[in-house]
Amino acid sequence: EALKYRLSDSGARAVVYDVENREKLDEIAPELPDLEFRIQVDNDVSGTELGWADLLAKGSDVFETRKTLAEDPCWIIYTSGTTGNPKGVLYSHRSTVLHAMLSLSRDTFDIHSGATLLLVVPMFHANAWGTPYSAAMVGAKLVLPGPHLDGESVYELMRDERVTIMQGVPTVWLMLFGYLDQHPEIDPSELVLEWAGIGGSALSQSMLERIERDLGAEGGQGWGMTETSPICVVGRLLPKHAG
Repeated sequence: EALKYRLSDSGARAVVYDVENREKLDEIAPELPDLEFRIQVDNDVSGTELGWADLLAKGSDVFETRKTLAEDPCWIIYTSGTTGNPKGVLYSHRSTVLHAMLSLSRDTFDIHSGATLLLVVPMFHANAWGTPYSAAMVGAKLVLPGPHLDGESVYELMRDERVTIMQGVPTVWLMLFGYLDQHPEIDPSELVLEWAGIGGSALSQSMLERIERDLGAEGGQGWGMTETSPICVVGRLLPKHAG
């Protein structure tokens, strides 16, 4: 019902989805008169759907710029942290660019062209905290885990992709530390993590200590809301707090 409400309320003409959501869309599509295109991210599609790869292959390499005003709508995202139906929050191009620029600052996430970001934060969670836009702005490398959020998979991505910044809710970090506890033969000093961003719920002192001691990284608490693009506050130590 929540998915049907969001697609109906936003007047969405197209939906991009993975195969796991095909049955859901089959059920609700007849009740969505505005929905014209269904685009599945893999190419195992029926006659009424488009495969993502096929769609890209048919596209032109000629790009025509459109006149877009800073205050024009850029995207809409729904928050479930409310009563009743999800509430839609409409962002402008201007707010998205300003938020991306803020995320690049040294005292926020310090994202730069040499950074490698592992986003264990889904796009539906306030667009992965807005970080994909920041990464695109400076050419940082993005590492996306897909559905594999267990401690082993996350650790292997951190190691193999040389991740310097990772963002996730506390549960993700707990699973990572649980995996390390089960495998004392692993030496986490092989990682090159520099910044561990945590949001969604409070960062405990014990988790902060483990991030610093076991991973050799700085940990910090972020707070925001879908309605604020989303980052509002990031807690990082000032130079006078060093040590």
